[in-house]
Amino acid sequence: MFKFKNSKFERGFLQILMEEYSLSNIRKALSYIKGNTLKVVIILIFSLLLSFFSFIQPWIFGGIIDSLTTSSDMHKFLFVLVVSILMTSFINFFHSLMLNKLSNEIERNIKNDILMDYSERDYSDMVKINDGQLIETLENDSKAVVRLIFRIIFGVFGDIFEILFLLVFSLIINFRLTLIILIFFPLYVLIDRFFGNIYNELSRNYKKEKDIYLENISFIVNNIKQLKLLNVLPNFTNKHKLKTKELLDVSTKAGTMKAVNSLGEQILSFLIGISVIILGIIHINRNEFTIGGLVAFNSYSSSLLASLFSLTKLQSNIKLTLVSLERIFEVRSLKEKDNSPIFDIHYIDVISLSFSYNNNFIFDDLSFKIQKNSFNLIIGESGSGKSTLLDIFCGLHSNYEGEINFNSSKNCHISNIYFYKKISYANQTPFKVKGTLKENIILGRDITEKDYLNAVKLSHLEALAESLTELDLINLSFGQMQKIALARCIVTMPEIYFFDEITSGLDKDTEIEILHSIKELSKKSIVVMVSHSKNALNFADQIIKIGD
Repeated sequence: MFKFKNSKFERGFLQILMEEYSLSNIRKALSYIKGNTLKVVIILIFSLLLSFFSFIQPWIFGGIIDSLTTSSDMHKFLFVLVVSILMTSFINFFHSLMLNKLSNEIERNIKNDILMDYSERDYSDMVKINDGQLIETLENDSKAVVRLIFRIIFGVFGDIFEILFLLVFSLIINFRLTLIILIFFPLYVLIDRFFGNIYNELSRNYKKEKDIYLENISFIVNNIKQLKLLNVLPNFTNKHKLKTKELLDVSTKAGTMKAVNSLGEQILSFLIGISVIILGIIHINRNEFTIGGLVAFNSYSSSLLASLFSLTKLQSNIKLTLVSLERIFEVRSLKEKDNSPIFDIHYIDVISLSFSYNNNFIFDDLSFKIQKNSFNLIIGESGSGKSTLLDIFCGLHSNYEGEINFNSSKNCHISNIYFYKKISYANQTPFKVKGTLKENIILGRDITEKDYLNAVKLSHLEALAESLTELDLINLSFGQMQKIALARCIVTMPEIYFFDEITSGLDKDTEIEILHSIKELSKKSIVVMVSHSKNALNFADQIIKIGD
């Protein structure tokens, strides 16, 4: 790897790379506008009309004030004022309606893409993204990107149009007063750049702290029962209090910096306003200006400053939103597998399989073959890698050595789209969803009534299916939940069943009942089961031992 000898050149080069990367992300964000071109054009037209009617109102007010002394044309000015206000209200209604609809549509598309792409990632990549980051990205980063899209398309266009229009009007009304605004404006840019950069950095830190904060909440809520019974809940809540304080400290610093920046802007705006009024009064006393002209100019100058300030903040707003863009595309980045389909699976061939974690081998040089229509039991000591082996079979880990062939297709070359239709998986800690027994088994999949009833029968859930209501799910026993987990697997009639300690913790009768069902499944499929149970040994066609 090479390095630039000139450090200044190196920094410049890295900055250019960052700019190109940022532009690439911005282009990706703007791609969400595709298919909505007509809506965008209509909204832009409405924006221009709103700007036009807002521009003529100060001129009308100035005319009304001047007509008080001349008693001429007041009724004309009043008529135009009423028409412009009505038109502004009417256009603003449809403008807001269309803007809100387009905003919601883009936000929905972004959120859908985030969640769909995240779900398609390799499991080893998914676990690198904590719960807090995913929640924050879905809820807040997506909204920030929508704001950026609208800011670039509608804000920049509107600001440039308003600046040109207002600048021409202001120069026509009074050249010297307009010059004051243009002289003071660079000071505002310096203030905004200095405090804005600090605020943006603090905002980045706040987002990172909030990710950790949300992850802590998710952990406590998901494990509340165990934490409480282990009497360690106070330890975690105290830790959460410290994390809350850190989060709020960063938020306070960012808020303070924003307030200081705002104060500087207000002081500068006040100085500009006072200077315009004083110079305007001098011009009026010299009969070089009218009171109505001063009122109109004051309104135009305020709008001109607002548009200039808005355009100046574009860079800092983009920099701030780039954090959200980077996080979104971090979640959305995929490790794509080849789109190799897989057909009927007749065997699984494991050849010299090794897996290590932090340079420590979990298992090394495993070789065995699993045939169709067989019950295969994986046994071994705790920590020998039995569950890890199942995860590798299921495509959740790809950083292993050796080969796993389904028929003649390597696991790493099989598309998840095809593979997950062929398998089913259950472990010793099945989850519950709010709903009926049927909803808990089907889980939103396209399942026929016949397949559902077959799964209920093979899982020995007939009696439960007749008596169970939605509320009864709260009080299900561990054995009943294991049967539901089994039914979830059976209902799709897959070619391979992967079971990880599915009978752990069950009483003997319930365990034997479930093992009989699994043995029945193995007559038409491949069953691979991890278990410490001695009863399972009597049902297995092949026993695969891992470890010494």
